[in-house]
Amino acid sequence: MSVPNFQALAANAPTSLPGPAVTFADLKRALLNHWQIFGLTVLGIVALVTVIVFQLPNVYTSTCTIQVDRKISAPVKMDKDSSPGSSGDTPQAMVEFMRTQERFLNSRALAERIITRLNLKENKDFNPLYRGLGAYQRLFLTIRGLIMGTDSKSDESLGDPDDPLNPPLSPELEGLIKEYYKILEVKQLRNANVFDISSTTTSRQLSVRIANAHTDEYMKFIVEQRFGQASKSAEFLQKEADKIKQRLGDSEQTLQNYREETSLSVTPDSEQKVLEDLRSQLSKSKSELAKFEERYLDKHPKLIEARSTTAKLESEVKTREASLMELRSKTVGFDALNRMIEADRVMYKNVLEKLKELNIQSSVATTNITVVDQAQIAKEKSGPSRVKTIALSAIAALILATGLCLGLELTNQTLRTPEDIAATLGSPFLGYIPHCKSQSAALKLLAKDQEVDRALMESYRTIQAVLRYQPESADARVILITSACPDEGKTYNAVHFARSYAEIGFRTLLIEADLRRPSIPRITGMAETPSLIAACSPDATGEPDLMALSQKTTIPKLRVIVAGGSTLASPEILSSNRFREILAVAHKTFDRIVIDTPPLGALGDVLGLTTLVDGVIWVTRFGKVKKRIVKTAFERLHQIKANVLGVVINDLDRKRVGASYYYDYNRYGGDYYNTEKKSPKPRATNSQPPTNNNQSPTANHQQSVAHNQPPTTHKPIPATTQQQPKITIVRPPTV
Repeated sequence: MSVPNFQALAANAPTSLPGPAVTFADLKRALLNHWQIFGLTVLGIVALVTVIVFQLPNVYTSTCTIQVDRKISAPVKMDKDSSPGSSGDTPQAMVEFMRTQERFLNSRALAERIITRLNLKENKDFNPLYRGLGAYQRLFLTIRGLIMGTDSKSDESLGDPDDPLNPPLSPELEGLIKEYYKILEVKQLRNANVFDISSTTTSRQLSVRIANAHTDEYMKFIVEQRFGQASKSAEFLQKEADKIKQRLGDSEQTLQNYREETSLSVTPDSEQKVLEDLRSQLSKSKSELAKFEERYLDKHPKLIEARSTTAKLESEVKTREASLMELRSKTVGFDALNRMIEADRVMYKNVLEKLKELNIQSSVATTNITVVDQAQIAKEKSGPSRVKTIALSAIAALILATGLCLGLELTNQTLRTPEDIAATLGSPFLGYIPHCKSQSAALKLLAKDQEVDRALMESYRTIQAVLRYQPESADARVILITSACPDEGKTYNAVHFARSYAEIGFRTLLIEADLRRPSIPRITGMAETPSLIAACSPDATGEPDLMALSQKTTIPKLRVIVAGGSTLASPEILSSNRFREILAVAHKTFDRIVIDTPPLGALGDVLGLTTLVDGVIWVTRFGKVKKRIVKTAFERLHQIKANVLGVVINDLDRKRVGASYYYDYNRYGGDYYNTEKKSPKPRATNSQPPTNNNQSPTANHQQSVAHNQPPTTHKPIPATTQQQPKITIVRPPTV
């Protein structure tokens, strides 16, 4: 049977497949990690909205529908459309016209007229902020205004003196107008010249009155605007007519005076006709003269008479031409005055006709507005829709709470995933250790025969399998367990690592080298003597007797050397020759040695031990320590070139984070390990360590390879010949 490639699994664990920045697993993990915040946020928002919604009074809406035509049906047909804003029949002109009408419907002047007409200032249903409310109600209405928002008109100024639709107003009236347009809505139907004017208040009667009054005042406003324009036009035309009439009289008098001064009795036109007649007679006379000259001799009486007549006509034509030229020079000014008079007469006539049309139109009250439907009393309330509002608030609360949890998750600066390990520490990820409800109870298993969480122990066996097939850790027999800070489960993991080795048949020794805060005797119930501190005292001589120094446990092949109390001389003891001798003897006697050490981030006791062990396993607690703290402590191992076998993430709450970090224990792992059937015993070839210590190194190595186990031979640890490393005690940083 082929052996699983745990080396490839461990090497590929920190990597992540390309994909979206936030996956469904990230979202699920965020909700599981921050479910308290999620629940409180959703419940708080929904509860607040529910209280506010049920405090809101019922409101009623009445709507009046009007049709606004661009052209006015007037009794007088005008040459062009005289309705306000008319400039043609193009679609763009129609759009501009409807925008103008909407501007009229939302004008301040119109709102002021309705407020005055209905006396809304004194109406409690319209003006609740100013009438008979206590502090609680005013606070509630203020909160409601913040939630519902304010109308865009609230940002306008107090009026423009040059705009008749936006006149200057007092602050009190300005506030009433803002309140008015909060309850009024003017909406144009799409692709139609129809407007819906809706009023929404807490009173059915007031809603009807405001909607109908707004329509009525709008119609009056348009008629007044038209009458005002007609009056201004008539006044202007009347002034123009008087000016033209005065100018026409002056021009006629000037023409008469000019005629008298120049003694003009005839006109150039009449003189031109006389000249044309003479020219015609002269032409006939010359024709007859030519005939007589061919027929008669020079002395003939008819020829003589014809020549005399022709000569007279020629002389008279010349005289008339000279007279006409002189007459025309005199009548240039006369013609100019005459043309001016004719133009003034035509203009005066047109102005009088236009003035007459305006007077007729003004005498008839016509409008381009038609009321399609009058506002009626509402039979049912229009709001608030409490169920819909609460449902929408719940959806919004879910979205907000999800975003909040996701933001907290993405901004979390602790180590929790293989990706975090790879990005922050650059070390292999060995696996997760699930959360145990009582770690103290789990550690007491070393002293009492109690049932163990098999899924928990399987996590350690899985990590052992990964270590066995990693090139860097395949030959590791002496393993050091450390962490960055206290309370990360370092001792807890050291005990269970040792137990897991012993349960599969390795002779295992657990050494409590945390001489600052020893805890194994306290949490396991073991005795504090014999101890490591006593064995490393200056008075100790001879070869250490590990059987006498270590204590038995309920696990057959697991022995423990306890610290025996706390001491400040931890660096000196751990760097002493005596401690090296203990390790050398243990190396010959045991197959696996697990050393529990102080945290590296607070103290420097561990640095000297890294040269005496085959590898270091780094333990970090899930979501507890900041990345920068772990990274700072972890860099110390790299500085001394320690062999870091990998990182274990401890105390993973499987029920809290689900399968995104760890397999689904409840659906798979829990069902598997809670079965009544006994698990088959592991095969001897996969679990039993070598037992014959008298074999040669070659035979021992062959047996280890056959059993998928590392060889038992290992480079011996000299007791006294190696140079003592310099130990530097690093004080924990002051927060």
